This record gives sequence, structure tokens and C-alpha cells, in this order.
Amino acid sequence: MAPPITIAALGISVACYTQARRSTFPLPAITSAAPVCYHLHVGPWLIPTDIQSPEQRFVPPTPDVLILDTAAAHGLVSAGPPFRAAHGVAHDPAWAPYELSHPGMWARRADTLHVVIGELGWQLIAREHSDSLSGRADVVTDMSGPQFPTAPVTGIRAPCPGR
Repeated sequence: MAPPITIAALGISVACYTQARRSTFPLPAITSAAPVCYHLHVGPWLIPTDIQSPEQRFVPPTPDVLILDTAAAHGLVSAGPPFRAAHGVAHDPAWAPYELSHPGMWARRADTLHVVIGELGWQLIAREHSDSLSGRADVVTDMSGPQFPTAPVTGIRAPCPGR
């Protein structure tokens, strides 16, 4: 069986699999026709101390509510399984234009949730509990080597907006 193709910009190896691998890694189980939502608390962001460029200080906007949709994700990296679409809702006015240019996707493997917002944006890696999640958010780029901001994340399952 062919090994996964790692996309360095995402920082995770589940992002893109060869066709042979896709058949062994199905879409995340969907238990209902409705999305699952989490009210998120992100931060504080930790900025690396060895900054070498202004890009290393960039902290992206994050949603107040993360929506894990049941629809398949679309975009270059998410062209097939295992990813589903991810969206967000935020009071921060910077979120809406950011989300438009950084489509989100998610996948679940066992009790670990992987959410990627934008191919050059941020990722959330969290453990899901019965009605909550905890983990970390990392800024992801196509630059290897330098450190980028990271933040702790917690979330509580919440009603999805507009439902």
C-alpha cells in the first residue's frame, strides 16, 4: 500500500492520500444530518522568542463558534476523503473575509479532531470528549524551519447558529 503524501504546509500527514490509501481511511462517521458545533476559547497565543521575520508574529482570526459540517470539503488539498467542510462564526470583523479566502476542512481519527482553516492558515488538533474538546491551534505556513504562534484551545459543544 502506498504511504500517505505529506503536505508540509499543513503540518499533518492525513491531508492528502493516494487513491489506494483513501479506501482504507473513510469519511468521518456522521451520526446525524446536522453539523456539530463548538463554542471555542483560543489563546493566549504564544509568539516564538526567536522571531526572524514579521510573518512569524501573525496571529490569524479564529471563530467564536466552530461548525463541523457534514458536507464534503472542497479545495485543492481537500479534493477527497477524509475531509469534511469546516466553517466558523465570529464577532471579530476580521473573521468573515479571512474565512472566505481560507476555506476550512476537518477530519476525525479515533478521538483526535484535525481542523485546518486555509492551506496557509491555522490548524486545530484536539481531543474530543463527550461534549467538549481540548487541544492546540498552530499557525501553518509553507516555510519550514522557523517557529510560528501556537495557542491552547478549549471548546464546549453548542447549538449551531441559525438552527
